Amino acid sequence: MTESSEYGYLSTVGRNTGQWHTVEIWYAARGGVIYLMSGDRERADWVRNILANPQVLWRVGGPRELTPDGAVPAEARPVAADPYAEAQARRLLAARYEGWREGEELSDWATTAMVVAVHPTH
Repeated sequence: MTESSEYGYLSTVGRNTGQWHTVEIWYAARGGVIYLMSGDRERADWVRNILANPQVLWRVGGPRELTPDGAVPAEARPVAADPYAEAQARRLLAARYEGWREGEELSDWATTAMVVAVHPTH
């Protein structure tokens, strides 16, 4: 997985509707894993959806249409049990979108957002 576009598109199954919902979101990729962060933590609909059903669709680039067309199947889960992966993801996203550099303090967003890992299953 490469970072070929500023935004990725995460499609989740609505926990109440059972319908696909797609959000445009910042991401960083490393080692075949896509990392996302939710500033709203568990209050974000997409996070609540993955907590109910971790099976998601992921795609990068393409038209801005918020549909799951052309996406790859994946599994998404919060990163909490692995403090190293969580810290690494925070630094990756902060560097990519906020210009953070080693030795600087992370922003409030990069420090407090919930980290989610997306693992393609194809």
